Amino acid sequence: MCEFTETSWYPELKELIAMHSSAGEHGGDLNTDTITIIGATLDLQEKVVRQVVTHSLPIHPFSIR
Repeated sequence: MCEFTETSWYPELKELIAMHSSAGEHGGDLNTDTITIIGATLDLQEKVVRQVVTHSLPIHPFSIR
């Protein structure tokens, strides 16, 4: 199994993906949503849990009867 621990290639990968954008000057086959999702996924690799966690408020159940 191969493990990637180095993230220095992420910017190059994001640029390559952008080059294949259908909105780009080369007219690739990736739509804007796909590029946004892939880019955000790569950005998550650089964050720690504290930066992305959503804290939940206490929930109090009640009866609808």
